[in-house]
Amino acid sequence: LNEGQTVTGDMTSTAGGGLDSFLRLRTDFGVPTTVATNDNAAAGTLNARLTFTAPAGGGSYALDAMSN
Repeated sequence: LNEGQTVTGDMTSTAGGGLDSFLRLRTDFGVPTTVATNDNAAAGTLNARLTFTAPAGGGSYALDAMSN
């Protein structure tokens, strides 16, 4: 990402599916470091939404989608 670029990730859980969506954005260079997470995007939902704006350019990031 370049400085100021924004990325958004969404993960939707199906009603009654039993999964609780969780998103984690981490650096993908050097020692991986978590820079943002989201479990429940809004009260009463199991969906996850994460928006991140890169503070500096030249970095690579990995978005992990999982359930907890």
